[in-house]
Amino acid sequence: MGWRLPVARSCYWHWGKRMHDISLMLIGQRIRRRRLQLKHTLDDVARATGLSCSLISKVENFRTIPSLPVLARISAALDTDMAEFVADIAVQRSDAAYTVIRCDARTTIEREEARGFQYDVIFSKELESCFWQTVVLTLHPDAQRQPATTDGDEFLLVIRGRCEIVLGAERVTLAEGDAIYFDGRVPHVPRNTGDQSAVLLVTYFLTPAHIG
Repeated sequence: MGWRLPVARSCYWHWGKRMHDISLMLIGQRIRRRRLQLKHTLDDVARATGLSCSLISKVENFRTIPSLPVLARISAALDTDMAEFVADIAVQRSDAAYTVIRCDARTTIEREEARGFQYDVIFSKELESCFWQTVVLTLHPDAQRQPATTDGDEFLLVIRGRCEIVLGAERVTLAEGDAIYFDGRVPHVPRNTGDQSAVLLVTYFLTPAHIG
């Protein structure tokens, strides 16, 4: 895409080009923080923007790539300059043939109203057709969350323990070493079926969200 958005400090954030590995998270976190600061609910923002609560939630929880029109509507509803949500997000390029991510360099994030879900981001990168992100998801024995949707596909590998993936009306049981690839647009949630924490490697292949 040829979108180019001016941001703070006279730099540019390139929409459709490579993004900083945490840019999508930062945008979502900033939007949610501003919404809570104004004491607005998702319904409030949905009514003001004409967007669905589901889409706004996915933007806040990094389950989609907000297009410029989507971000513009949300910014207006939150009475915030769009540049504030993307400020200091720089484009990083490297000529190195590889990238090493040390264990202690992972970023822990929160998503939705979940209990017992620990997301540790390993790496993110924007490709030609999608935004790719890999996380280590630890499901504690008491983990609970409502089903969610993601604008794109997901790949999940059970590293330790066992779990059950609820996909719409279906339930898929996975043991240690099992993997599953599925359409994230189907409401889904992983559930720990053991008495110990389960550790999953999850990769998201996100596509941009557009106003429908």
